[in-house]
Amino acid sequence: VDQHAQEVRSGLNLEDLTGEDATTRGLRLMGFIPAASESLTDTEVEYWINAIAAYYCRGSRSITVIDRDYDVLEGQVILAHEFTHAIQDIQFDLDAVGADADTEDGVMGVRSVIEGDAMHTSFAWVYEELGYLPEEIDWDAIHKERTDNARANAGDPEVALIDSASSFPYAYGFDFMTAVTLSGGLSGRAAAFELPPTTAVEVMAGYGAELPALDFPEAAHPSPVQGYATEVENRFGAWYVYGFLRRRGMSDDEAWMAALSWLGDELAIYDDGSEVVATWRVRFDDALNAGVLRDRVNADSREVAWSAVLHEGDVFVFAAETDEALLAWAAQPLD
Repeated sequence: VDQHAQEVRSGLNLEDLTGEDATTRGLRLMGFIPAASESLTDTEVEYWINAIAAYYCRGSRSITVIDRDYDVLEGQVILAHEFTHAIQDIQFDLDAVGADADTEDGVMGVRSVIEGDAMHTSFAWVYEELGYLPEEIDWDAIHKERTDNARANAGDPEVALIDSASSFPYAYGFDFMTAVTLSGGLSGRAAAFELPPTTAVEVMAGYGAELPALDFPEAAHPSPVQGYATEVENRFGAWYVYGFLRRRGMSDDEAWMAALSWLGDELAIYDDGSEVVATWRVRFDDALNAGVLRDRVNADSREVAWSAVLHEGDVFVFAAETDEALLAWAAQPLD
């Protein structure tokens, strides 16, 4: 464990840990990382150090296991998981599988296939080793335990929302790829790798679910305040909408149904050299859910300068470091 932590930290640029970068400040304003976190890099590093059991390296085609004192069975499952990644790489070329995933949301969709398949394959193998027949495996119970835990983490403000997104493929991707494999066999599995989900909402809805046509906003804000430069612009997806609503006090079922009506989003972080502002534009297929998101933001009483407005069915969530900056951005035209 100490060796792993040292290797992870050895490649860090200490300037990335200050928390003064625009990305960290913007994501902290939006609540995607906890207010107490030092920086986005620090949050990601701590997750990698503490949550990763093993990993497959595509470049060297090697497997590394972090010694966390596993029992024999647990160690075998971990190895089976990583060997599955090696097999995936040989069969499908994992770099090619994820080549088109250029957003946070898109990466979650691709990782759900990669990690979900490794989870299903390793669990199916270990149950076979334990003497279970395929029909004796209670996949529903296995998945419920993991998806319940994922949803609890998404709603916990002490857990970075980006960390819950990193864990998402091991729960919902697992469920998704179990359904793919049980219904379509190896050919269905291959099809999932050839054309993986492009969004988290496809995984959340479940394999084979019918969803409305997605409609991604072209920009987070059509009229940025003069003097601000765009530092980051990214699509974060329905899982972030779900976690965001849970952290605003919405019930699990209500937040889940609202998230499933997501059609697209775009979040941008702007910097004028001294102040940072984040704007998150979210689109739903149901105007009621758009209004709910707006109202949840505007009713939030924590000490954050933020506001939300509706415009032609889109919700614009503004988060700023000062009230003056917030007012300037909220006054900009949205058409």
